[in-house]
Amino acid sequence: MVHVSIRSSLISSVVIYIICSTQMGVTSGGHALHASSYQIQQLWENEERTVEIVHTLLKSLTRLTDVFNRYVASWSAISDGTQTDHGREDPAAIYTLLRHVAQGWREVDLVLSDTRAIFNQLAKLAHTYRFNSSSLAEGIIRSTAEVDGDCVDKQLNSVLHPLSVDELASIGVAAMNKGYFDVGVEFLKAASVRASSNPLWTLSGKQMQHLTTSSEYSTQHIESLLRTAVKVHNHVLEVRGPRSLTHTTSHVRFETTRLEIQLRKREKERQEKENVILSDQYLSRHDNKTWMLNHRALVELQQVERLCRGEDLREINVSSSLSCSYLNSRSPWLLLAPFKMEVVSLDPHIALLYDVVTPRESENIKAAARKSLQTPPPQQVTQKGRAPPEEWSLKHVWLESKSQESLQRLSRRLSHVTNLNIDDNTSEPFMVANYGIGGEYKAHRDTHGPTRTPPDEEIGERIATIVTYLEAPRAGGRLVFPWVGVSVQAINRAAVIWWNLLASHEHDFLTVHAACPILRGNKWIANKWVGYKAQWNTQTCPTDPSRKISLSR
Repeated sequence: MVHVSIRSSLISSVVIYIICSTQMGVTSGGHALHASSYQIQQLWENEERTVEIVHTLLKSLTRLTDVFNRYVASWSAISDGTQTDHGREDPAAIYTLLRHVAQGWREVDLVLSDTRAIFNQLAKLAHTYRFNSSSLAEGIIRSTAEVDGDCVDKQLNSVLHPLSVDELASIGVAAMNKGYFDVGVEFLKAASVRASSNPLWTLSGKQMQHLTTSSEYSTQHIESLLRTAVKVHNHVLEVRGPRSLTHTTSHVRFETTRLEIQLRKREKERQEKENVILSDQYLSRHDNKTWMLNHRALVELQQVERLCRGEDLREINVSSSLSCSYLNSRSPWLLLAPFKMEVVSLDPHIALLYDVVTPRESENIKAAARKSLQTPPPQQVTQKGRAPPEEWSLKHVWLESKSQESLQRLSRRLSHVTNLNIDDNTSEPFMVANYGIGGEYKAHRDTHGPTRTPPDEEIGERIATIVTYLEAPRAGGRLVFPWVGVSVQAINRAAVIWWNLLASHEHDFLTVHAACPILRGNKWIANKWVGYKAQWNTQTCPTDPSRKISLSR
């Protein structure tokens, strides 16, 4: 009965979530739809998407109904419709009962995996962006991370529909299961406050009443979950410390005084600033195998998360030397229409170019990509039988420039900007990718070596990377370089360019980068990896092999 009620609660939560999301897309804010052909078109497109989502949901529910019917039929075969107790004393019947439960719920778990994934995704986003659980309960996305009393990332101040007790508690439970113990406690606290308050509440001044009590998560149930979560959190903090690759806790025990929490929070912030490892400090540790094996991954993860929230980890004397200018790259064509360039890092050279693609070209490229978007290939299972953690969560397709006129124009502009040969014969095709809610790409380098050789010898190593934003998300989705300490916000129709190799054509280990999870909206990119083989004899021979390559103005 417990299993049934939990799964029923999850199903109802998913239904409510999908209906709310689709209805938000259909509403027009009170405008007269008949007065605007554009709004009629938008309503038509929104209705198509809504019906598609509902159709997918109905297929999932139909499959789930079939599973439950088989489950009931399996039980009927065991009990034979009798009400006697003889079967409970029959070893064969007991064995059949256990097999019935084990196999039946395994099928149900497979059907509900996508349902649980929703709450797991919300738990991860809450951890990465440090959601204020109390604000989120009221429908306001606000980060608890602050710098100088101000919100780190202005994108996080967004208003959504409020969360119910069920949803808050489900996120809390999912967070505990994924090892985000501090997030789990905070969301269970928010669920407890809402469950114990007046069951009727008003939404943002509108006369809409919502029932916040839940048949599954009663006040007593949530209080029990909260007490257990606090005990687990405090125990893990004492035994394992506040952070590892598989868990996070607060730096202080829960149920301590407010003064102690404030003092330890300040101490934590001071230690975080002191423990930042960037540039030469990181490169000097490459020969330290103990540090690279035991500490690098955790430091990298912590710095990625801080950058995702919009922090700049560099010293002020480094960031103050950056500049903006017009760029023509000594191209006669660009002399007439130079690009606006913002240098976001000097070492390595990372530049943000504005308006490299037109709105129509962006739409054309996205339309061509939508037909063939694919998910990443399944990862290999390790010798221990476990699949490694997913490094990316996106859909993508490879498109050659010659297959799409808009890509040809983009490729020509990028070639003038970089003075590089980036046609399809000398570089990899464009990888057009779409990141949805929660979509991310964990920290990695784009080069294949030095331990692995490039898959195409004619193209060679990836000397440079160019990421063009066809559509920027409404919140989240930054491009971050943890060992440089820089965070680049996605901007519509802009492009980020950096070199993966030094002037000596050795690998630049500071170009490790990550794509932060999407919080709201979609992110579409056209990614171009420039091959080395077609460039080596056109680049000037430097006197200093360790020199960084940069765009020439």
